[in-house]
Amino acid sequence: MAPRPRIASGPADVKVNLADMTMFDALRFQIAGLVAGSFDHAFWTVDVLRACQVQPAIWHASLALMALHQSQRPQTVETFLRARHEKLSMTHSTAAIRHVIALTRQRHLSQAERETLLLASLLLAALSTMQGDLPQAVMHSGNCIQLFHQWRFWEQHRSSATRRGSMLNADSIGAIIAHVELQLLSRLKHINVPPWGTPGSPPKCSDVSFRSSTDAYHEFQPLFTSLVGLWQYADMGVKAQPRPQIDMRHPYLVEFQRWKVKFDALRASGASAGVDAESMLTLHLHWHFMHIGLTANIYIGEVAFDEFLPVFRDLVVEAGELLRVLPTSPSADMTARPAFSFTMSVVEGLFWAGHGCRDPATRRDILHLIKVWPRREGIWDNSLMAAMLETSIGLEENAWRSASRGGACCCTCVAGSFICNDHRINNHIVEFLPGGRARVTFETVGDRRGNKPGFVTTLP
Repeated sequence: MAPRPRIASGPADVKVNLADMTMFDALRFQIAGLVAGSFDHAFWTVDVLRACQVQPAIWHASLALMALHQSQRPQTVETFLRARHEKLSMTHSTAAIRHVIALTRQRHLSQAERETLLLASLLLAALSTMQGDLPQAVMHSGNCIQLFHQWRFWEQHRSSATRRGSMLNADSIGAIIAHVELQLLSRLKHINVPPWGTPGSPPKCSDVSFRSSTDAYHEFQPLFTSLVGLWQYADMGVKAQPRPQIDMRHPYLVEFQRWKVKFDALRASGASAGVDAESMLTLHLHWHFMHIGLTANIYIGEVAFDEFLPVFRDLVVEAGELLRVLPTSPSADMTARPAFSFTMSVVEGLFWAGHGCRDPATRRDILHLIKVWPRREGIWDNSLMAAMLETSIGLEENAWRSASRGGACCCTCVAGSFICNDHRINNHIVEFLPGGRARVTFETVGDRRGNKPGFVTTLP
């Protein structure tokens, strides 16, 4: 593990007061336990702290995030203390945005300044997410992704260490941005930049063996995002479409098989066992998610995912095991909001598993896991994900009651046992609203084929 950076008193051109240093001490010693997930411990304890020392935008954005977190702690019951933290957070977030705007007006940016814009956008996205301002979180995330592609940052990916003039480890920042992009690609159609280069040309796995689960994560996440981007680009989610002559997933399958060989070797070595149980289970779960997406015969319609029912049931078991090893919340209050993290999202994968599965009992087991998951892994709120899945299940399982949605002549649903192709939910289009809510459009295969508007509701 990389050593923590030597701590100074903030960037040279920033005036620091006692309240700032108190909050920075909280950032230094608490941030990893509060927001670090399975793979980004070094990102928070090394990269962010290093950048805080030299870049005012990162200093202010980090303190804003920490102050907001302090204001939302269940123990912060005193109104005046909560208000003081909220005011401090607002002051620093305003200063961070001011420094970001100043950087964007420069004609030429150094490597460190480019990294500052990427990192500041990520931190501001996290801040907006914790505030419940999801439209703002999407805006900051979109800015980060746009710059990432504009500067072709993935070409620095898998660097052995931070480059000269860099503050950040390219592996770490690349994987986090890939995860953020994955979350936007999944349902928010307004971000159309094909991820990680040309669709059909996935990132290449290196020949170097994995020494840790973090190494495996750094290669997995860009591949994962690239494949989801391919599905969006090729509209592969439209079930029962004509089978193409060439399956564009094949190059991805080759790279994921190479990744799996190295991952299996890491598991067999025992190098990450015990102390790394959370991250190894997380990666194994995501391998299942991706294996389904790579091998499902989506061209046969509504039965495409039925052959994976044993895998869906295994996912429920493995997710339950992972839930037991996740760090427990510092509060015993089960109504407290899940802790925020940039880590790769298990809830995201469970959502898509529940979407693909048609077995009623297994779907409800998956839904229960999403509802009780203790960590918010990215901008998507767990309660919103649960509400979306629950609505999808209700629409699909009750479609047989109404002939108006697909037409009685098209519907072959059997109550409680079969959902026909026309009534399968094929697409979710999400518009984030103020207050953490969202307007969601649920489109079935029949809706898209008949150019119908779909079912629209506000959740949660």
